[in-house]
Amino acid sequence: MFVAIPILYILNDDPLEQWETWRNGFAFLGFICLNFYQILYLISNSNIQFPSNYEGMMQSFGFADDWVSIFKVACTGYGGFESSIIIRALIPVVGAFVIAMVFFGSRGAEQLSKKKLSMDKDRTINIYLSLVLTFFNGIASSSMMLFKCVQNPNGKQTLAKDRSIICTDSQWNNMVIIGVLAVLTYCVGFGGLFAHVIWRAARDFHLKYFQVRWKFLFIKFRASVWWWSLVFIAKGFLLNVGGTFLETGLAQALWILFICNVYLSMSIVFYPWRHRVVNLVDMYAHFALMFICSILVWFARDGVEDVAGKSQELSIWAMVISWSVLPVALSVGCHLFTKARKQDDTKANEEGARRIWSAFVKFVSKDSKEVVAFIQGLAEWDQWYLLRVQELIDIELLGYMKENSRPRITPREVTADESLKKQVGSVVVMQREEFDQKPAW
Repeated sequence: MFVAIPILYILNDDPLEQWETWRNGFAFLGFICLNFYQILYLISNSNIQFPSNYEGMMQSFGFADDWVSIFKVACTGYGGFESSIIIRALIPVVGAFVIAMVFFGSRGAEQLSKKKLSMDKDRTINIYLSLVLTFFNGIASSSMMLFKCVQNPNGKQTLAKDRSIICTDSQWNNMVIIGVLAVLTYCVGFGGLFAHVIWRAARDFHLKYFQVRWKFLFIKFRASVWWWSLVFIAKGFLLNVGGTFLETGLAQALWILFICNVYLSMSIVFYPWRHRVVNLVDMYAHFALMFICSILVWFARDGVEDVAGKSQELSIWAMVISWSVLPVALSVGCHLFTKARKQDDTKANEEGARRIWSAFVKFVSKDSKEVVAFIQGLAEWDQWYLLRVQELIDIELLGYMKENSRPRITPREVTADESLKKQVGSVVVMQREEFDQKPAW
């Protein structure tokens, strides 16, 4: 981990102007795939008896969500119930401690070598919090693990993660304070911090330090949907909280299906990702999760003829769909790469800008009454897009943002001065030749 921190620091050096590069598009695809397999691992921990082949495959995704299982803590002698709860609760703290050691170590190395080696504070904070956001699903799962209890055949409530632990028993009660502190610190604490920063973004995003320190919250999403990280955090929290009050595997699978359905619906409405094609991968991943949950509901059924045959058939389908996100993400990644290699960005952007400018010139050359009637006759979505263009011009070109409104974030400083957008007079459009022939005033 000490080696990974400097690597992450070097890779996170892209300024605001480079946020939309194809390389970042690849990183966003990796983020989506990782979250997909985190949710699959969460599904595998639901109260359902899966076929051995599919259960084994799903448990292999533990690397994406359960770091404790990777390091085989039991081999160190700290694999007991209490030790496991404490270790899971301390993982984010240990991560912060390691990053702090690397940060202060870089300053010491700079003093010894007399070279520029010290790490920037804002970039270092961004690295740590970006890891928190990336693995928020796993952090929430570990925080709530103590409160996920299921009914055992003996009639007692036992811990879903360890059926030997009886909920409300003395051993369980001793760890409740750890679980409560973990939920308050990580789920409520980090969630509240991110919500506060996102609220401030419309006012402070023009500040350089703000862009660097909180980049992880905004780099993935469009400027007009800058708040989407909150949706991602809420999804991770709600997916995990279902296991605390739903006991049956059927209810847990349907809960995950419902949350994924809500997220997918919002994605279709807002198209949040910075690269348009990346949205398709995110939508497909959640469609696949919904389909998998629908299939896995079968394993929570009672009394069906040829249960073994049907179970084998559905488990194969679930395995195929589970791996299908990777080729979809890879094909989109290849599209991003080939598009960047083949396209002359400067020439294409200039040509596109001239077409937009030409359309605006023709638009403003019309009589105001004609334009108003034209806009009023447009469909709802067409009017919505024009309003977004108007907001874009007000904020990015004129530097005007209405007080107490937050339509988008911008790297420039804005003001609520109404004079910036006040209409001075009528606009007259004429040909250059006609303008040149007019006498000077």
